Amino acid sequence: MNGPKIHDRTSEMDLWKRYKGGDQAALQPLMDKFKPTISRWVTQHAAPNVPPVTLRVTALSNLKKAIDTYDPMRGANLNTHVTWGLKKGTRIIQKYSNIARIPEPRGLLIGEYNRAKVALLESLGRPASIAEIRDFIAADVGIDEAKRQKLSLKTIERLERELRAESPYSQAMAGFAEENESETDELLSRDLLYGSLAPQDQVIFEHAFGYGGKSVLPNVQIAKMVGVSPTTIGKKIRTFKGQYQEMIA
Repeated sequence: MNGPKIHDRTSEMDLWKRYKGGDQAALQPLMDKFKPTISRWVTQHAAPNVPPVTLRVTALSNLKKAIDTYDPMRGANLNTHVTWGLKKGTRIIQKYSNIARIPEPRGLLIGEYNRAKVALLESLGRPASIAEIRDFIAADVGIDEAKRQKLSLKTIERLERELRAESPYSQAMAGFAEENESETDELLSRDLLYGSLAPQDQVIFEHAFGYGGKSVLPNVQIAKMVGVSPTTIGKKIRTFKGQYQEMIA
């Protein structure tokens, strides 16, 4: 019983030493070692007002910070240090939990509305218009007929206005631009997402959105930098946008 655990810890430390020694390729396998820990943390801290993607991205960001700040000379093992690091995620949970609870019927409509926004963002590669969201919902036979009828163009317009007014997450992808250094909620969400990415994906993120003052480059040029195809870069960027949209929805 003890053999595999000792082996896993040794493997984690070997990867950590490689990473701290400058081998960036060791980071992703090291973070993968903590997938069960991340899954448990997300499950334990599930809350009605907190999007699951926000919990996961927060946990991954804090995992990376824990790996970066770990010092074996202080006595604690890496697993313990990671556990302490994940506790910092309660800050964003408290932030979301302070938002007033949405009544269930309205919450269901908002859920379909947000799902349509994310799906269209993925397919179009840009935020959808209100009319496009309505057309998408009207054509989705998987949605209950009564709910489809309630999500009229007028209702979607109202939801757009109300959610923009009541949510602290309002600037969508504009939050990726490093236009100021104030710690707005948009910047916090952006930084959490960036911090959760593997090194190669961070490079893509930086040059796709100008993060950290980096120059915005065409997909073809980014592809050459990281050694993948432009199609892969496009898919990565759509994934980043989808994750960010879910965080701020």
